[in-house]
Amino acid sequence: MWGNTEEERSFLEHLCSLDIDSPQIKQTHMTSIIATIGPACDNVEILQDMVLAGVNIFRLVMAYGDRYSSLGREIFLKSHSIVRFTNNTDFLDNMDDSFIYVDQKKLIDFADINSIIVIEDGPLSFIVKDKVDTHRPTPTLVCEVLNEGILGNRQTCHMNGMPDMCQLTENDEKDLSFALSQKVDMVFMSLVSDASLIKSVRKFFDEKESSIKILAKIENYKGIIKFFKTQLHL
Repeated sequence: MWGNTEEERSFLEHLCSLDIDSPQIKQTHMTSIIATIGPACDNVEILQDMVLAGVNIFRLVMAYGDRYSSLGREIFLKSHSIVRFTNNTDFLDNMDDSFIYVDQKKLIDFADINSIIVIEDGPLSFIVKDKVDTHRPTPTLVCEVLNEGILGNRQTCHMNGMPDMCQLTENDEKDLSFALSQKVDMVFMSLVSDASLIKSVRKFFDEKESSIKILAKIENYKGIIKFFKTQLHL
């Protein structure tokens, strides 16, 4: 595509293969343009036009839905209202402004009274007021909304002191397998706060004999603190 070798499948691979004697290609730019695929560009003709306009990377978001279904309905939560967090799958498709299903069992297990839960690093946040049904397999957190906002489907919950997720979930492995089947160039990992999950993704690809590139998006408080401590050898 870029005129250097037949093995190149992207502009990134073209740049990596250049040497001092490589001929210069026309109309190149150093800043890459990343476009997210969505309803506005869901046909081949529009995608082709975007490539001609200068798009270098197409991004397919897997975190807020799956490749077969669209994002679920959003729920507006008012400040000081009371909501309940549960692992009970009965609420998986029946969430409302009083009951919220979360698939992170660690969140329920490690939460305590006055723990602060943040959705996608804010602004929507909660304070745990009570923990009930602890004798059952699916205990419930009774929480008060601190900062109102909109809760969407499959958003990430964070709580200070909660251990980092270091293993891939079943859905993660399905998404990564889909990425392999589509021969993508790279996988972006959002909200990375620990190297262990990156290692798990690399191990998954290594077992499939794939060298897909992994880009870590360090964008939450815990990840930034760990990054600078590592860089400064503290």
